[in-house]
Parts: sequence; C-alpha cells; structure tokens
Amino acid sequence: MKKKDFTEAINYQKKALSVYAELENAEPKKIANVAITLSEWSEKAENIPEAIDSLRQAQQIYEYAFGVMDKKTCKIKRNISLLLLKANTYDQALEELIEVEVINYSYYF
Repeated sequence: MKKKDFTEAINYQKKALSVYAELENAEPKKIANVAITLSEWSEKAENIPEAIDSLRQAQQIYEYAFGVMDKKTCKIKRNISLLLLKANTYDQALEELIEVEVINYSYYF
C-alpha cells in the first residue's frame, strides 16, 4: 500500500481475509478489521462496490459476534451508507441510515 500499488495490496489483503476466516481460533474483531482495511483500500482504489462488499463482510462478523444492536455494527452500517451515497444508490443508503437511527435510538431509550 505504501508503494501505491493498490491492486497488489488489495490482493494480499483478500488473501489475509481468506486465511483469517478459515482459522478456527481467529478473533472476530481481527477478521472484521482485515475486512475494514480491505474496504478502505478498495475505496482508495475507487472500487466502491468492492469496498461495500468488504464492509458487509465486517458487518456480518460484528452482528454474529456482538449483535445487531452493537455500536461497532452501527458504525459499520453508517460507513456502508456513506459508500452507498458515493455509489449514487440513494435508496439503499437511506435504508441503511434508517437502520442506523433505529440502533442509535435504542441506546437512548
């Protein structure tokens, strides 16, 4: 990534995600962090659909490990909505943001 070779960096990150996902004792948070980094790098490479897919993987991991109503899950959903806005898929972005609001609302009441 430091060399600005996005393609190679992304390919290595994909391999890392695959390896971590297959490990029996891997911590969900670490796997999610690899997926989040992959999303960030994909966004830098202007591959928004791949960035969204990577964040959705992180979201699934967080939902399984911490629950749908967790702050980490909420943050991922918020980031997905921002990427959906960049992809000009406004209806999907709005749906994600509504879910984020429901989660946020549950923390206050």
